[in-house]
Amino acid sequence: MSKIRNRFKILLCGKKELMDRLRTVVARSPEIHLQYASSPGFLPGRALFNAPDLVIIDSASDAEILREAVRKIHSQLADTSIFLISTSANHHQVVEMMKLGATDYFVFPNDNKKLNDQIRKLFDEWAIVRSQENFTRLQKKAFDFDQIVGNSPRLTGMLERAKKVIENTSLTVLITGETGTGKEL
Repeated sequence: MSKIRNRFKILLCGKKELMDRLRTVVARSPEIHLQYASSPGFLPGRALFNAPDLVIIDSASDAEILREAVRKIHSQLADTSIFLISTSANHHQVVEMMKLGATDYFVFPNDNKKLNDQIRKLFDEWAIVRSQENFTRLQKKAFDFDQIVGNSPRLTGMLERAKKVIENTSLTVLITGETGTGKEL
């Protein structure tokens, strides 16, 4: 797996000055990878090329291009959060963008703390899911059943149940049987 795939990806879109100021708000972490798009028109293609976990868009863009970008990203990458930022609140635009799939709207720089808190929340959720995926992958690798030989219906059924148990990390299992029957496998 490449290093970028193992990082929380944030795609920033807007004017360079605002993106430079916004970059100071985004939590610094080696697990966060920042990507950039200069215009909402480029966002859907950029997002599909390397799917971000979060898109932050300057809402002071052409309204029609912004609507289309939010609509496309939301329809093609439903798990990606979309935050809009603006230097002043436009309630009509907020409502419209939320209907199209935007997740949240922030007035910049007034909402810096709130924006950073929301980014941190998304990052923490991402880290938990990533940790669970890694644990499951390691468990499956550690507890594969390649060394078990046999194809009886009882053995096959037992192996299927064991595969389900491995995925549920909260269960405790007691395996009993006579010495030499292969319980450790």
